[in-house]
Amino acid sequence: MQRLGGYRAALVLLVSATLAGTFIPLTAARAATTGPALTIDVGANRHPISPDIYGMNYTDAALATELGLTTDRWGGNSTTRYNYVTNTHNTGSDYYYENIGHAASDSLDTFVAGDLAHATKPVVTVPMLGYVAKSSPSAHPFACGFKVTAYGPQQSTDSWDSDCGNGVHTNGTPITGNDPLDTSVAAGPAFVQNMVAHLVTQHGSAAAGGVATYELDNEPALWNSTHRDVHPAAVTYNELWTKSRDTAIAIKNADAGAQVAGPGDWGWCAYFFSPADPGGCSDGPDRQAHGGKDIAPWLLAQFKAYEQANGKRLLDVFDQHYYPQASGVALSSAGSTQTQALRLRSTRSLWDPTYTDESWTNDLGLGPVKLITRMRQWVADNYPGTKLSISEYNWGGHESVNGALAQADVLGIFGREAVDRALLWSPPTSGQPAAFAFRMFRNYDGAGARFGETSVKATSADQDKLAVYAAQRTSDNALTAVVINKTASDFTSSLALTGSTGASAQVFTYTGADTAHIVHAADAPVSGGALSRTYPANSITVLVLPAGTAAQATSLTITPSTTSTTYGTDVSFAGTLNAAGTGLTGKPVTLQANRAGTSTWQNMATVTSGANGALQQTVHPGWSASWRWSYAGSTDYAPSVSPSRTLLVRELITTNVSKTSISAGQTVSFTGKIYPAHPGAPLQLQKRDPAGVWRKVGQVATSSTGTYSMSYRPVGAGTQAYRMYWTGDVDHIANSGPVKYVTVR
Repeated sequence: MQRLGGYRAALVLLVSATLAGTFIPLTAARAATTGPALTIDVGANRHPISPDIYGMNYTDAALATELGLTTDRWGGNSTTRYNYVTNTHNTGSDYYYENIGHAASDSLDTFVAGDLAHATKPVVTVPMLGYVAKSSPSAHPFACGFKVTAYGPQQSTDSWDSDCGNGVHTNGTPITGNDPLDTSVAAGPAFVQNMVAHLVTQHGSAAAGGVATYELDNEPALWNSTHRDVHPAAVTYNELWTKSRDTAIAIKNADAGAQVAGPGDWGWCAYFFSPADPGGCSDGPDRQAHGGKDIAPWLLAQFKAYEQANGKRLLDVFDQHYYPQASGVALSSAGSTQTQALRLRSTRSLWDPTYTDESWTNDLGLGPVKLITRMRQWVADNYPGTKLSISEYNWGGHESVNGALAQADVLGIFGREAVDRALLWSPPTSGQPAAFAFRMFRNYDGAGARFGETSVKATSADQDKLAVYAAQRTSDNALTAVVINKTASDFTSSLALTGSTGASAQVFTYTGADTAHIVHAADAPVSGGALSRTYPANSITVLVLPAGTAAQATSLTITPSTTSTTYGTDVSFAGTLNAAGTGLTGKPVTLQANRAGTSTWQNMATVTSGANGALQQTVHPGWSASWRWSYAGSTDYAPSVSPSRTLLVRELITTNVSKTSISAGQTVSFTGKIYPAHPGAPLQLQKRDPAGVWRKVGQVATSSTGTYSMSYRPVGAGTQAYRMYWTGDVDHIANSGPVKYVTVR
């Protein structure tokens, strides 16, 4: 954490309200003002909403269970130097660089086990700085980075231990030259590989329901600040890439099906500039040495280049942290009326290209923040197919209805903008208003009713007053939407519905007048495809329309051109999209793949169905996977997926032999490469015996780029047949290279 200054179905709507100014409790006597017009088109802008956007860091187990949260993160500054072997972390600059040992009941293992017990997916941060905390007493005196007895008097010391200082001389200069081994032990990629292997042993692999995602440390751009006792130098472009690459390889070696997320840096400056350049927030020699390219997209490009060279994806999720930098907003209480209004405006920094950020970030000349749009463009330009995550964010005010409204707005934005995962830092307690913002999406009726899973088009005539979000719910074909009212007035607004034929709406309301309850109010009628309702000031309202005419069911078929192939060979997938036995033409259908060893379906290509619903797409598969067609549905047609079909992929193995004819006792060399590269893959040299059986006669490990070279002295006379063979791995099946003949005279 940084610490800087007609889908013809039911309909659910979430609506919230506040204003720049005094926050007024709801009263029956207050007159309502005509508000902005709202519209929802159920058939437009349809895309899945990831359930992982409702995640938190260190979620309370009871709240996570109530809300059905799907993801929970083990992260923050303490995880950079967490030692899973000793169950110890170092506090860094947060508190006098002290090692803190924990009881077994407070460990990474108990965190993971607790999440898995209530069906929440843990996201685990792994250390890659180079050091982790060594064992330390469970009570003072702790091991600490800057002991007064070793490094002299300091500006500040721990009130519980006067020998642990803040690392700053009394004259204000930082202490340098201290020994990292005072608190820590060296820990490189091998430590991470053992850590992941331990979690696999204890909780299962990612494919078997264990830890699905690992993050590459925490805010590396701040290592020289937060953890300067062991990493006083600012991280450079090259160090960040090298450590990210090597740590990701270690994770994949221990659990090939796990996803890797990174770089998880603190915020605005760290997206663009090298921490080694002036102030960590301006152009300088390190950035210029890398083509003047922003560091975040540069890192994405390095991961893409690695995959192209080695045939192996190391980074699955592009992750960053985001704390709005406007004064008094993030990690703060509600504040003044001006700050509360600023909090609600600042959510626009997530997406709005017309919003000028009201903080120091605007002085850097980098344009509007538009964080999600910017991150998506970086991915498209530098590493397509990488998911988007914001693993830390906080808009503050959790104790107030103002914070609840901001939180509801943020959750709506994440869904509309197709973020893959988001995790709130410093989650609210169960009784705080911000927790009710989550309930309005995940449990608004107290019985588990939730916002939908397929986003649809929703617009407001004035986003600053009423911001609207909408989505279809799969379980009952319901449609859900979120509207944020950012005024202190009650607003009466008309909501035009396209694709919904419900006659009335149930109403659930959360207001500043009663921050402890969600109230089930009287139903609201729908007439002529529109609903007119008064949305109270400072409130979140859920509307649920009864289902109208059901959409027509659809079905999909899929036929691959083959069920197994060799890397580098094209494979074609055909299929049809049908409704009531008739092919549907002109519909967008997505080809998806679930890579062997993982549990996630990835979108690989989207095509438009042709005559009679025909589908066709050629791909270049790099790994074994299950494949399927997926249709998101429309106003008139229900979504569907085809049966899955498994396509097995073999490694491509090339082989050259140095000599084809030798004298007895001479050696020959076998060289070549496997595609995609698998560093360290054990390639067998096999010889065919007189009975035609291939026997292993040698073995060699491939290089980091997939090449190999080995010498062998043939035994016996005559013409002998040899080949290179690999047994395969989780996402590649066994294969052999071409047969090579050597005649021994």
